[in-house]
Amino acid sequence: EEPDEKVSLSSIHQAKGLEWSRVFVLCMNDGLFPMATALREPGGEEEERRLFYVATTRAKDELYLTYTEIREGRRMRQDLLAVSRFIRELQGVKNSQNQPLLDRVEVVFNTDPGLEAPKETKALEGD
Repeated sequence: EEPDEKVSLSSIHQAKGLEWSRVFVLCMNDGLFPMATALREPGGEEEERRLFYVATTRAKDELYLTYTEIREGRRMRQDLLAVSRFIRELQGVKNSQNQPLLDRVEVVFNTDPGLEAPKETKALEGD
């Protein structure tokens, strides 16, 4: 028997046509989303924009767009990363009722490396 709440991990391509109450879109940094390689191809940015639309419209209630400002690069150097142009473009956009598209924007800084993995974990098999 599966619990009522579960986490589904999906690529944006696999998510097309599906919806969830909460959706997290990770790595919303220029160079990652949109991907740097796509930006060098004709029509690449527009294809990435379509994928962004698919990703953001999978959320029924809550959408979380995450990005990082600093990442550990090669040889222990830290790279500064720019927030995705797609997030910047959403600021000030309004919906069909002339309400801000983004209900609330929160910037949260987290320097905590995270929690240790639990000693015992249980995974559910499925789709």
